[in-house]
Amino acid sequence: MGFQRPPIRSSVSSPGQLYFFLVAMALVSTENHTSQIFSTIESPVEVIYQCLMDAQVVTYQEQYKSVFRDLNLEWIRKYFAVEVKDVEQTSAPEQCLREGGEIFFVVVDGDAVGTCAMYKIGDGVFELAKMAVSPLFHGKGFGDLLMQAAENWARERCAREIHILSNTVLEPAIGLYKKHGYETIHLGAHPDYERCNIEMRKVL
Repeated sequence: MGFQRPPIRSSVSSPGQLYFFLVAMALVSTENHTSQIFSTIESPVEVIYQCLMDAQVVTYQEQYKSVFRDLNLEWIRKYFAVEVKDVEQTSAPEQCLREGGEIFFVVVDGDAVGTCAMYKIGDGVFELAKMAVSPLFHGKGFGDLLMQAAENWARERCAREIHILSNTVLEPAIGLYKKHGYETIHLGAHPDYERCNIEMRKVL
């Protein structure tokens, strides 16, 4: 009996399931069947679209508090040293809300896999910070979802501008910010973080 490819539309309904589907199929396949397995995906665009359709952005929920901390500390430790402000912000996200900000999560199948925060730093001025997406979900467009949701939220509150503090070593992140219309307004050291060497801004 020949190899029968499973219908991907009915077998896969989330980014996580897609990943394990491909891994499982590759493990049980033979060399002759490999091309048949991957031909079940009609196009990369269709897969990405399905992933985005399965994801939703929600505002702060207590059940995702640890995700906000863990995802952010994970990426910071990968590239830099965790600073005092990082610990303060990730251990007490509610403070962001009390000061007029908001925290956002990308949720897939009930699990938060990405996050960012919008901190109020002045009258009509916000800082987009603490953005992180689980490595398992990189390349799915979730950073775009978070940035758009945060910007929409700020516009609804009559924000005039949004600032971002970052580091030029984070090239994918800088590219994402530029894609969404942020422009560099300062290069060099910043008093808020030792790791910061670039400040960007978007006027709304």
